[in-house]
Amino acid sequence: MGAEAIREGQGWLVALTGIITVFVALVVITLIISALPGILRVLARFYPEQEDAPSPAKKSSDTAQVAAAIAVAYHQKNS
Repeated sequence: MGAEAIREGQGWLVALTGIITVFVALVVITLIISALPGILRVLARFYPEQEDAPSPAKKSSDTAQVAAAIAVAYHQKNS
């Protein structure tokens, strides 16, 4: 097979082999995708989702106060 087979007039065999290879790969991908919900359901039993602990977020008022302090300092320096 290969380039010599094409030169000898057996290109259809090489093309057919390629077509079958691509078809089989697409079937395998389709089967994996269709089985994925079931696989994930089984895996969820062993690896449950972890609930994230609430992170201590900065309050927006803190950010506003810092911005106001910077603005006042900048204004006093440039006045």
